[in-house]
Amino acid sequence: MLDHPREGPQTGGLASAPIFREIAKKIYGLPNRWATKQVLAQAGRITVPDVISMTADVALQSLAARGYQGDTHGVGTIVRSQVPSPGTVLPRGGKVQLDLVEGPTAIAQPGFAVVPSLLGLPMRRAVSMLALQHLDIALSGSGLVAAQSPAPGTQMKRGSRVMVRCEPRSLSLLNRN
Repeated sequence: MLDHPREGPQTGGLASAPIFREIAKKIYGLPNRWATKQVLAQAGRITVPDVISMTADVALQSLAARGYQGDTHGVGTIVRSQVPSPGTVLPRGGKVQLDLVEGPTAIAQPGFAVVPSLLGLPMRRAVSMLALQHLDIALSGSGLVAAQSPAPGTQMKRGSRVMVRCEPRSLSLLNRN
């Protein structure tokens, strides 16, 4: 049903976005949501963590803590992409390539976080980026982030709420690809 919706001019992503929003709300409200766990897949093999949107230093530390070697490419301080992708099973000692881009220059004071730019991101990535900063989220709509408050670069106390409004991708954008 979600892969091949039959009602109206929707794609699987447009049909599943409201469902994901409800799941994310439930997960986001769970206690200990900031706790990190190492997922064991097989003896000596674990899953690659998602380090996208982290600073290079934090990403490399996270990879090293799980027994991986990080290899950075590009100029910048923020991880834009990684290979292999998050969730891939890789033996300890395996290499994870990180593609870096320039990030915000603002440094948060202790107990505070800098609000990242979320505009144009899928709802799931926006939730992930705010969680990394220990910020709560108030979601409305589904699809891509169309507006956020406060503005990117604003310093907020950790645990503060960021308002995010999402809108579906326009069908004309989907038809261009």
